[in-house]
Amino acid sequence: CGQNLRLRVEKGRGHRGGRKSVDTISFFAAQGVAFYRFFRGKYHSALRSAELAYGSALRNEDIYGQILARDLLGHVLVAIGSVRVGLRHLEGALDLATKVGNGGGATALRISLLKFRSQYGLEPHDSVGALDVAIAELEPEDTYSRAELRLELARQLILRGQADKAQEVLNASCDDVYRHQNRRQGMTLNLRFAFILHLEGRHHQALQLLRTAERGVVADVDHVFSAQLKGL
Repeated sequence: CGQNLRLRVEKGRGHRGGRKSVDTISFFAAQGVAFYRFFRGKYHSALRSAELAYGSALRNEDIYGQILARDLLGHVLVAIGSVRVGLRHLEGALDLATKVGNGGGATALRISLLKFRSQYGLEPHDSVGALDVAIAELEPEDTYSRAELRLELARQLILRGQADKAQEVLNASCDDVYRHQNRRQGMTLNLRFAFILHLEGRHHQALQLLRTAERGVVADVDHVFSAQLKGL
């Protein structure tokens, strides 16, 4: 496939229409590979593919492609620890999405930015307050985003020693998480509950929840989550 694609690139040189077509194909191919590798936990391989996708979208002057590529680039970079660089890509994607009126994309990017800034202590204001406001402003049908923000809000509350409030938030998120049977959100929910039980000294119950969460782990994919489980 790579050899065929290079041949098409060579044939398209000097002809804008041909070049544009090749860059479009290159973008979707690289973006698809990057997306697959990212969700398989192969972050450094995903980074290379995401960079290729972004380069193709730039050459093609494809704004929508640039939004998708920078969104994925941001998530991959955060996953490998280059948090600030990743956030800059997410911010760039948000700027583009706002300019072209991509409301759904802009909302998703704002949520990712808020979640990561809170998670890594980069929210310039009160992260708990910012998460509360973001949850209240979500559309009622956006249950996935609401669950994501509540799971992060619970983590922030736990870190601040407000376990009772965190448990209330987790209880409120159960319906959204289990209704859609999102595997990773379900594991995160159990991890949060287990940590609260651990802090309360209810270690046997905490271990039971951790074992429940562990059954959902895909060993060669969920590297970060597996480390969190083992750590607790």
